Amino acid sequence: MTKIFPKPLKKGDTIAIISPSGYVSYPEKFDKAKKYFENEGYNVKIYPNAKNQKDYLAGTDEERLGDLIEAFENESINAILTSRGGYGALRILDKIDYEVIKNNPKIFCGYSDITAYHIAIYKKTGLVTFHAPFALFDFGVDKIDKYTERNFFNILGENVLNLPLENVFEYTCINSGYVKGELLGGNLCTLVSLLGTPFEPDFQDKILFLEDVNEPLYKIDRMLSQLKLAGVFNKVKGLLVGKFSTIEENFFLRAKNLLNELKVPCGYGFSASHELQKITLPLNVNYEINFDEGVICICEEYLQK
Repeated sequence: MTKIFPKPLKKGDTIAIISPSGYVSYPEKFDKAKKYFENEGYNVKIYPNAKNQKDYLAGTDEERLGDLIEAFENESINAILTSRGGYGALRILDKIDYEVIKNNPKIFCGYSDITAYHIAIYKKTGLVTFHAPFALFDFGVDKIDKYTERNFFNILGENVLNLPLENVFEYTCINSGYVKGELLGGNLCTLVSLLGTPFEPDFQDKILFLEDVNEPLYKIDRMLSQLKLAGVFNKVKGLLVGKFSTIEENFFLRAKNLLNELKVPCGYGFSASHELQKITLPLNVNYEINFDEGVICICEEYLQK
């Protein structure tokens, strides 16, 4: 597949904010996020359906799909930030006009349920997207985390090949190794939901990144076991695990045994998860990872020059 790279984000660009998954229960965050980005020198367009609610979704499938496609199609938009995750992506993946996205490549950001969009967009178009902060829950707040902020603008503004890795969590090497390959993944629960669908990614020779939130250990065990039974861990070169958030205190000690059984180079606690502090990661580009030391380098440019 030929990769497509978006243009860098620069001052004066217009950022679209959409809600393609779950609804936002704190709509005042839209105004805070808009004000923040405008103060940083960007224009902001909040899409008309971004504040909608239909049950647990941000509007109907048609409304959420319409905003997503229009944001890509709109020539005045330079980057698309999702407001939040939740659930909803899986409902519309088969309805997306991927030719529109392919013909209008631009920065697309998010995590959690947005993982489904990242995987589907790359599979259907080759566009590099970004496991990155949410517009509302990371920037529409009273106090912006400086680590998250700095990494966001550094990564999206230029081809940063050496990540600023003052890792804010306690990184632990679980299985030793040094690997090079394309980084794939995101939210564990969302990724597993794509197995057996037309949007299941190609895991061969990839470095798999996983993170999740509010999942009990038995469910994590179930999802990792499903990936194992599906042959995923026989295909990937390594496993980079972000902090699993708001899990019981003894989670790591118990999860460590599960991860150790996978027999691939693996490290736990990387700063890209549902935690306050997170780094922005370009997906589906090549990385080099020294799992022993937790040293990560991007070794492929991911933005247009």
